[in-house]
Amino acid sequence: MVPDAIFQGAEEAAEYKEKWQQLLDIVPDLPVAPVPDNQCQKSGLAHSDPWVSSEEAAVLAPAEAWSPAARNHENPALYSVFPFRLFQVGKEPRVNVRMDSAAVAFNLRPFPCNKGWCSDAVQAAHLGAAEVAAHLVQQRFASPTLKFPGFFER
Repeated sequence: MVPDAIFQGAEEAAEYKEKWQQLLDIVPDLPVAPVPDNQCQKSGLAHSDPWVSSEEAAVLAPAEAWSPAARNHENPALYSVFPFRLFQVGKEPRVNVRMDSAAVAFNLRPFPCNKGWCSDAVQAAHLGAAEVAAHLVQQRFASPTLKFPGFFER
């Protein structure tokens, strides 16, 4: 649903809102996949958790269908966390997926990374994993090769 606040003050608000709603109506839901039984421990979920049934244990998926062969070292299932910010602590997700499914995707990401353009620290922060985010940021600042020398003393 398109929030009314986006169109406040626009003379053509109804027309714009209708067009945006038409676009949103054709955008597919975020893809999810079941958490494999052998990954429950690593995911932070257990099928025995009273609040998660085995049918509900889901993880964000990179797409509806994808090749398991790695072509790069990115975690596309987490793009909805960052840079698109559909999941943030303190905000109810406005999508078809629960917040814990995003956290599970982070815990099961195939390519943990803390260098270059990797966004693990930002994604951890958005998901409320403050200790993980702090650790990743500390690692970056402790590494002499991961900072631009013009900004920091050596």
